[in-house]
Amino acid sequence: MIEDDDAQRFVASFALKKAGHDVDEAADGPQGVARARASRPDVIVCDVMMPGMTGYEVVAALRADAELATVPMILLTAMSDRKHMRQGMTAGADDYLTKPYRPDELCEAINAVLARRQCSRKRS
Repeated sequence: MIEDDDAQRFVASFALKKAGHDVDEAADGPQGVARARASRPDVIVCDVMMPGMTGYEVVAALRADAELATVPMILLTAMSDRKHMRQGMTAGADDYLTKPYRPDELCEAINAVLARRQCSRKRS
């Protein structure tokens, strides 16, 4: 979970833990990229608008890393217009949720990208 807003990060992490997920947290993009490289997570949830490194830049950095290129990524943002959604998907995000979102929506999105990844692995 890469989110610069402490309250948003707490709520999302709490919901994910309650749903049975292990959650590693980062407060900004550079920290999130470093933690992803160290822990190789199953999925990455990342805010778009953060200081230092945007979510789009995080996606680009991780898609360029051979070991993390296929990790599903979900972007979170308060920007709800189609232009920003398209930018996130073009950058390589697997899903895009607009804030405010319900915790169950985040859990559903994570379950969906993990299920797609598992299906893809079975075909390989």
